[in-house]
Amino acid sequence: MARRGQLRGERRPAPVVARGRSPVPRWQAEQKRQRLAMAVGAAVLLFILALPIWGYITTFVIPPRKVVANVNGTTITLRDLLKNLRVLQRGAEATGQTLDMSQLPFNILNTLVEDEIIRQKALQLGITVGTEEVDKEVRTRFLGATTTETDPQVLETDLKERLRRYLNFVQISDEEYRKQLQAELLRAKATEAVGREVSPIQPQVHLYQLTVANEEVLKKVQELAEVYGTPFDDLVKQYEANERAKAAGGELGWFPKGVLGPNADIIFDLQEGKLSDPGTREDGSFVLLSVKERAAAREVEKRQLESLKSQALTEWINTQRQEQEITTNFSSAQYDWVVKQLGSSARSQQARSGQ
Repeated sequence: MARRGQLRGERRPAPVVARGRSPVPRWQAEQKRQRLAMAVGAAVLLFILALPIWGYITTFVIPPRKVVANVNGTTITLRDLLKNLRVLQRGAEATGQTLDMSQLPFNILNTLVEDEIIRQKALQLGITVGTEEVDKEVRTRFLGATTTETDPQVLETDLKERLRRYLNFVQISDEEYRKQLQAELLRAKATEAVGREVSPIQPQVHLYQLTVANEEVLKKVQELAEVYGTPFDDLVKQYEANERAKAAGGELGWFPKGVLGPNADIIFDLQEGKLSDPGTREDGSFVLLSVKERAAAREVEKRQLESLKSQALTEWINTQRQEQEITTNFSSAQYDWVVKQLGSSARSQQARSGQ
């Protein structure tokens, strides 16, 4: 008999059983936790191991490749700058000197740019430096003057060993060293090529100098010269502060324009026998100049002529800079990196020397 409320022949629906996830065995859960822990540990270990590698890359790989100058598409990198500075550093260490790093990196970078300008314009100047010239310069620097009596094989062995020791000392390759020599030789030839326009015969003045110790003596000297007409020689004998200069009568020598610098060229307008305006020195002393005589055409001394030729090359390079596509980008961070690397090199060299 059917229950109340149920039609005859009607089937009752089967009870719905809720389906849930089967419980995960404990050993599987433990395995999963172990795998997760191992993955995290491996990631942390990889990160720790990668730190020194990344530090090495960011310190020694990436910075040296940074371009600090570009001359018509030819790049100069931080590594090029550092290599040239290291050569100077080693030379200074060998002679017991210390480099002044306040301006030196900037000056060397400027020299590298100038050398590249000269290299690119060498044919225009009619100059070249071949492999044979570089080889000859290497032999001269490391062997000096040799006689024909010396066994050539012995000389060659000696040259290779001396060159090897030097390259190891300054930490550059043979190719890099020869490239530096080529740049030096090209600059020397460029100086002569441009300097041909510098006349070896020029107007000059015979210059004398008087250094006085302080302002009180300065006023006394000026009064004696301007009011009483005291001869310059007498002023030097009585008031010159430097004994060596006093013994030489205050004579500096003959000078053409340009040798003493552009600011000193006003000396050429100074009346003979008169005193110039005083200049000051760091020690508080004062310097007075006087022209004793002039020459309308006098042969320039060799040292002064070389100086004038170098100035002519500088002026030529400055003109080229305006006509070429040249950019420089030497940041303070790169400067700090260079100084740090040189400091590390110096400490390493000291450590090797102490062994």
